[in-house]
Amino acid sequence: MNIRKGKAYPYGIHVKDMKELSNDCPIEPVKTPDRVYLSMSQHIGAPAVPVVQVGDKVKKGQLVGKENGFVSANVFTPIGGTVSEIKDLTDSQG
Repeated sequence: MNIRKGKAYPYGIHVKDMKELSNDCPIEPVKTPDRVYLSMSQHIGAPAVPVVQVGDKVKKGQLVGKENGFVSANVFTPIGGTVSEIKDLTDSQG
């Protein structure tokens, strides 16, 4: 695909959606995983500080990590459940 900037694409680039590959497939619900790990370090900035304790019940979208520094971000849980442990883990950033 040859992409050129300028007047040739005044309304952006329109990529084929390829829906014919899945038109006949039924929609299937995705199961909630048994265990979810949430990283308090979401980027190159300072990691968030956990604001929950082991045994706490959390709801979907609840704050579980409070920003901690100039370049930091809050962390929210994507699903509800019970906090089973808080520990240090090695991730892709070391």
